[in-house]
Amino acid sequence: EKVKSAVPARVPFLMEPDRAAVVINDEDRAAAKRAARWDALMTFHRAPCLAQSIGLGVAGGSGIGFLRFFASNQNSRVAVTWGLSVGGLLYGTSWFVCRREMYQAIKEEAALLKGVGENDPAALRDYARKLKEREAQQKS
Repeated sequence: EKVKSAVPARVPFLMEPDRAAVVINDEDRAAAKRAARWDALMTFHRAPCLAQSIGLGVAGGSGIGFLRFFASNQNSRVAVTWGLSVGGLLYGTSWFVCRREMYQAIKEEAALLKGVGENDPAALRDYARKLKEREAQQKS
């Protein structure tokens, strides 16, 4: 039995409602570039995976630093070196793993939406299931 297309006009998990399309002509290009730089500086803290990666790096580096400080007879130089090294490694690996998972999810959603656009019955069912899961997550 053939499933009818249930593609909504808006795809809620891919849309960004606070970003509007901007048409840039030659006169406004410099102003738009300055505005984009300012926007990047003021919103970098909202980058995906940044907060949890920094938190893990700081917590892990501090923990190892304190342990090393007490284990090395209060040698602060060694403790700081260990703490910064471990914190940097934890931050970097955590950020990389988180971003890789995020990009994998984006690729899967793009493949799903491609199937929905082609009226693939399995893709339509998966899309409807994913929308219900996200609505349930938002309610809780």
